[in-house]
Amino acid sequence: MTDSKKKIIGVLGGCGPYAGLLLVKSIFDQTIAGSDQEHVPVYLSSVPGEIADRTAYLMDPETENPAFSIAGLLYKLEEAGAEVAGIACNTSHAPAIYEVICDELQRAGSRIKLLHIVDETIRYLREESPHVTRVGILCSDGTYKTKLYENRLKDAGYDVIRVPESFQHEYIHQCVYDEHSGIKAQSSPVSSWAKQCISIAADYFEEKGAGALILGCTEFSLAIRSHTLKGMYVVDSVKILARALIRETAPAKLRPLPGGAQLQKIVQDRYIQE
Repeated sequence: MTDSKKKIIGVLGGCGPYAGLLLVKSIFDQTIAGSDQEHVPVYLSSVPGEIADRTAYLMDPETENPAFSIAGLLYKLEEAGAEVAGIACNTSHAPAIYEVICDELQRAGSRIKLLHIVDETIRYLREESPHVTRVGILCSDGTYKTKLYENRLKDAGYDVIRVPESFQHEYIHQCVYDEHSGIKAQSSPVSSWAKQCISIAADYFEEKGAGALILGCTEFSLAIRSHTLKGMYVVDSVKILARALIRETAPAKLRPLPGGAQLQKIVQDRYIQE
């Protein structure tokens, strides 16, 4: 067994290549380190050509299930030495994909610990912003259709704002997937059109009384970098997964959250005013 201070983190990217890079960057950003050598070791796998689109499969199960290639790449990360891993893609955690990934890893005799980005995000929301009860979600059509976040949030006692399907596709899903101006097409920098779509979606959730806005698709983490948006607490799933990976490998190196009390006060004040 590798010494706990030297446990290697595996990051499965390629499901939106920039999202994988952002997860690695977030790991470094959230690590207490005074030199190169003090950072946690990370292996990044980014082989997008081998991973079928996750939303395409969830919308049409007759297409290729990306679970098999994802499991294979995770197993390669484990063979390279990774003991704990995270997938830089929320939609991959839909049961029709994630459960197959876990079954394939078990069948291969894998011992890698795979963290669930949605469960970690809800855990973070509950611990860091206990006054929030009503939430909005920015996600892909696949995550929307399967109610990946919605079902887990409701089980945890949250009131979830579900946008109309047409609004979800036009302003939220297409913000990521539009072939010309979506975040997948223009990741660095994100297009002004995509930012406008986010603004329209944020207005909707604000009007419906959301206290928090969950970035339930990793691409949105490339576009929204602030702690709050239109008075809502931004819950960044990429940053949360990064912190969870550090927690599982080198907890003493996990950087304290900046401004946590201040953010909680913003949300608390919003609910008191209402």
